[in-house]
Amino acid sequence: MKFKYLSIQNCRELLPSRFDIRFLREFDCTLEVIDTSGDHIGAITKAIQRNESTQGKKPWDRQFVYDIDICPTLDYRKNEIEWRIQDYYIESQRARSGINKRIHAMFSLIYEDGGRWTFKMPLQYLLKGWGDANEGYQGYSHCVKLRGMKDLFGEVIPDDTEFVEKCYSGITKRNWLQRLEEHLRQVRQGGKKLFHQAWREAADANDVVYTSFLQHVNLSYEEVMQWEEMYVDQHTLAPKGLNMIPGGFEGNKYLYKHRITDRLDIDLEERERAVTEYALQHPLKGIPNPFMSELWKTDEHYLKVIAARDKTLSPDQVRKIRELGKLGYSASTIKREVDALNVQQVKNVLMDRTYKRIH
Repeated sequence: MKFKYLSIQNCRELLPSRFDIRFLREFDCTLEVIDTSGDHIGAITKAIQRNESTQGKKPWDRQFVYDIDICPTLDYRKNEIEWRIQDYYIESQRARSGINKRIHAMFSLIYEDGGRWTFKMPLQYLLKGWGDANEGYQGYSHCVKLRGMKDLFGEVIPDDTEFVEKCYSGITKRNWLQRLEEHLRQVRQGGKKLFHQAWREAADANDVVYTSFLQHVNLSYEEVMQWEEMYVDQHTLAPKGLNMIPGGFEGNKYLYKHRITDRLDIDLEERERAVTEYALQHPLKGIPNPFMSELWKTDEHYLKVIAARDKTLSPDQVRKIRELGKLGYSASTIKREVDALNVQQVKNVLMDRTYKRIH
């Protein structure tokens, strides 16, 4: 069977092997349904025509402006494939703009334990007419979103806690999936980078959602370095994200400044070794627990954990202690009145040593 829409070469280069030839045939048939019926007639054909008419242009200038995502999901719990289209343009509040206003393909795997891994990229990379998507440099992001990790007291966070997401971005000349496998090998081997630590922590969490986003292909070295420098600075540099040093050329300057390298003009493999060495020399840099630090910034999470623990004071108890303290009651009397654990617990509140966020 010949494929009408998909470039098999690019699909094999850019998609995990679990999305095999049988899946790709079904995906190609689904694209035909989208292209010939319903609300999106002609959209896939126009995307291919855009591929063909923009040969030789920069990748970001080749995108067909159309605001939908095509979202196939392989659910191993049900042993079935679900097909869904996310129409962003229908809802004005969710409509995307700029470089995000394009057709994305979002391939999700749902595992037996409920975990999800989504591989996202502009659909045009996978369609006929694009050319070799594996040529040149690629820019990517990997995110992990989770809840159910242990809190600072060693107890599991309540199930209704909001998800916390942290992302890492990087660049490669080889292939983004090959680079991902190298990252995962370093995770398994106890790598010291913040990204590796975060993914190890996710193994102990519930309802983990991984997202791997291939953002750019076919970039030159200068272009991909400039993209990474901008993207890391805006989105993924610690503590906001999981990159330990700045991206791109600023990252090279950072490594040179910290005497990890002896020159600025290093290639990506040399930089990778240098970042590994930096992580070894600075094991406390970054965030000891990137997910928990984000959660504990919010008073809402703080109060949830307080309420879930038996030996901590409730917000009402804390307020009562402060009120009675202002009225001149002794710590021992306040302890009895509010049923505190001990006198020292009351004194800590009165001296503003604990429960500072409760007002």
